[in-house]
Formats: sequence, structure tokens, C-alpha cells
Amino acid sequence: MLKKMMLLAVAVAAVVAFAAPASASATISANVEEGGSFTAFSSDLVTSSAGGELRCEEVDIAGTLGATEEQEAIEGTVSSAFAQNAGGADCSTSTPGVTAMVSPTVSNVQLGSTEGTATATFTAILTVSKTVVAVCHYHGTIHFTYNHNVGLTGANSAVVTGSENLEQQAETCNVAKGTKATLSGHLALTHEGTAIEITTP
Repeated sequence: MLKKMMLLAVAVAAVVAFAAPASASATISANVEEGGSFTAFSSDLVTSSAGGELRCEEVDIAGTLGATEEQEAIEGTVSSAFAQNAGGADCSTSTPGVTAMVSPTVSNVQLGSTEGTATATFTAILTVSKTVVAVCHYHGTIHFTYNHNVGLTGANSAVVTGSENLEQQAETCNVAKGTKATLSGHLALTHEGTAIEITTP
């Protein structure tokens, strides 16, 4: 849900129960200088749970990258994240008549040579005819792997592959507290319009 989701909720979610970004012996680098900006964009992040699916067509995450040499993972600090559908509309749900306003938060980004993780939190306010019917709060670790040339920006577009890594934490949701959710989709990782390349020398 992390363009919505999420990270990410995204977030999202995302997102989000995941493998370590790189092996202990790897030294990785990126084609972005330390402190350089990064953006992650998705048009297909979907969060699935017992309550149905939540889809956000425009998830944007922005931040800066940490040191890119002599380390096993490149750290990212997120400055902003938001999720919505095209045209600024709320995210859609698989339940007719129900929409969701999603507020994602993403942190603890770790980028390895072939995969990465991030902590994702998102709140989804579910409404019917503008009346709030439930408020859900998901939190967890999002896992993603890098796929080359998957149709977004090319190199190192990320595929969110997490399974049941987001946990619903609110008492006011339409699914029970503790219910797990799955986040899936693609994220395009870029720096000033150029695909971010993360490599192991």
C-alpha cells in the first residue's frame, strides 16, 4: 500500500520477516554520492489481508542515501512518503463503495547488492460515502529484490516480495488486531531521474 503503502503504507508498506540485504562479506557501492537523493515510485503496490485488498496507484518515497563504500548495506534516510490513486483520489479497496485514505511512513532503509529492507508503517482510514467505518494501522518490515528492466525505469527497479510482514495493530480496524497483511508490487529507485545502480565490485 506503500504508494500508497505503502511504504508502504510503501509503506508502504512499503513495506516489509525479510532477508538480510547482503552477505556479511559483500562490499557494495552505488552510482550516487554519499548524501545524494533517492526516490522510490510505484504504480502497483497492493496490500492484501483478511479484510480484502488495498491498492494505491501512486506511491512516492523520497530521501537521502548514506555512505556507499566499504559496507555491507547502503542506508537510506526517508524524508517523505505519500500514497494515493491517480488524480489525487483516495486509494481503492476490493470492497465496493469503500475507499481508503492512506498515510505511510517509511524508515530504516537498507539497500544491499541484490535486495533490501525497510520498516513501513501506514494508517488506512476506510470510508463509505465519506463516513469513516474503520481505521487500520499496519506496521512491519518490507523486503524487496532488484529486477533489471522490469518496465519501470530499468536497472534496479525493486520488486516487493514480502509475505505477511505487515501486522494490523489498531482496535478500530475491520480485521482483528494482529492480523497479517502481504504487500506486493514494484518500486522504481532513481536519483535525479537516473536509475540507481547498486553493485558489488
